[in-house]
Amino acid sequence: MVDKAEIKRRILAALDRTHATLVDAQKSSQEAATHEENRAESDKDMRSTEMSYIARGQAMRVQALETERAHVAAMSLMAFAPTDAVALSALVSIADARGRRRVFIAPGGGGQRVTVDAETIDIVTPSSPLGEALVGAYAGDELAVQRGDREEDLAIIAVE
Repeated sequence: MVDKAEIKRRILAALDRTHATLVDAQKSSQEAATHEENRAESDKDMRSTEMSYIARGQAMRVQALETERAHVAAMSLMAFAPTDAVALSALVSIADARGRRRVFIAPGGGGQRVTVDAETIDIVTPSSPLGEALVGAYAGDELAVQRGDREEDLAIIAVE
């Protein structure tokens, strides 16, 4: 039995590392936008304007990541009976064209992989194509998931 609290801790740690990197990049962009070397030399020179757009975009990404982290931190870890529908904090065993694997449904951190107790677990958000297909489904269900331009079939083996 995989410890869901440990999965949550690892998601938060990964989000914290990404946050630190993004904050550093944002600060560098802000400094570059106001640096004297980037001041306009003519009315056609857009260096500082372009740098300010980059800094603003990075600031928005930092803010979105902070919101995502807050949602993960606030997520309650539920115990699922074998007959319960997939929802947030479910650890779902699936079989698809890639074989058997386990995914953890979380409000953030999608696309990450964490290893807990020597088991690799994919983090999936409800807004992703896979998460959207899984949420509300039950063990034993067979689903079709759209991935890019192709459709993949999968089966839910267990929900815990």
